[in-house]
Amino acid sequence: MPQPSAASCDGKFGLIDDMLGRGIVLLGVGIDPKSELSNEQVQSWSALGARFVTLRPADQKAESRDDLIDIDGSLIEWITSHGVNVVAIRHDKFVVAASGNLDVPNK
Repeated sequence: MPQPSAASCDGKFGLIDDMLGRGIVLLGVGIDPKSELSNEQVQSWSALGARFVTLRPADQKAESRDDLIDIDGSLIEWITSHGVNVVAIRHDKFVVAASGNLDVPNK
């Protein structure tokens, strides 16, 4: 997973790893990742403490505190180059699920 610089709506700036933190994060490219999930999937990810983050390109502004701006676009490019628009990322930045199968993985 690329490590671009990112910015938040409250003016924080840093590497995407630092901005995402240590927990599970579902990243949606230009969309709220919850919009691609069933209610059951949202509940399952939420039960694991997952955050739902919209990743936006630098030519868009953050619309909520759950938005991050991909400054150079490299993470957006990497995600979309795999034919998906939502990924679920573990604390160690390993992708565990993506568009098409966003169920919480079994152990």
